[in-house]
Amino acid sequence: MNKNLKKKLKEKAKTQQVLNNPVSNNSHSHLLENDNQQFHVQKQQQMFQLPKQEIVSSKRMLKYKTSTSAALNSLLNNMHTGNMVTHENYNIIKKNGIDCFYHFTDISNLPNILKKGLYSRKYLEDNGEQVKYNGNTKSRSYDEGYGTLNDVHLSFCPYYLPMAYHIEKNGNKLVWIKISIDIVKDERLKIRYSDINVASLYAIIKDNVEHIDFNAVKLKQCRRESSEFYKRQAEILVEKHIPLEYIECIIMSNKYLNRYSLLTETIPVRNNISVNNDDYIPF
Repeated sequence: MNKNLKKKLKEKAKTQQVLNNPVSNNSHSHLLENDNQQFHVQKQQQMFQLPKQEIVSSKRMLKYKTSTSAALNSLLNNMHTGNMVTHENYNIIKKNGIDCFYHFTDISNLPNILKKGLYSRKYLEDNGEQVKYNGNTKSRSYDEGYGTLNDVHLSFCPYYLPMAYHIEKNGNKLVWIKISIDIVKDERLKIRYSDINVASLYAIIKDNVEHIDFNAVKLKQCRRESSEFYKRQAEILVEKHIPLEYIECIIMSNKYLNRYSLLTETIPVRNNISVNNDDYIPF
């Protein structure tokens, strides 16, 4: 028998022995099964393992979503808090018997006001509007210092304000614009409150009215030596613009009625904006 034939017969005998031996057969199957499982595990790991760049991108996206969610929650909380403060301010003002605010200006400014509403000094200057301003350079510097140059200034009381007195005595023809307190409830507007005239070194400005002395602002008159003199000049500061819808009426002296008619003859004045000269009290 040649060597090749002997080798083949020997290999066949070994194969037959493995098939006939159950222990050897089971062991071989077990090894195959283990190899098969390991192969599938490796494939699954390869399938579900993200590249390093994609893992970093996923982490960034998660961080972005987390920060965006936090910012949104903060915004919603601030809106909720702002709404609460707005309505609380309105209720306190109403409870203290205040039913309107006042803004004084020169009669020559009425045509623009009756077209667009009231705008802050900063807006008017930036847009090159021709306006006769009430305040002087000193009061303007105070506004800049307090950050109120972009605010429309209103008062709780209409008459006998020192600043208005001096302006009118200098020859200006002042009229008073009556503003509805419903403006306080307008959540589109940013409104703050100063406990005294902002053109003072010691004004305290807050988002609420807790520091306003309502007994002082309701006084008809107040002498300079009185402790309520400065408190009576508390202000409402409306950022940038007061819409026309909040103007209720214009209070002026009888002697200005003809001038008013001439100024507004080409302006379609809203029906609900009346002219009241009965409430006008001269200095």
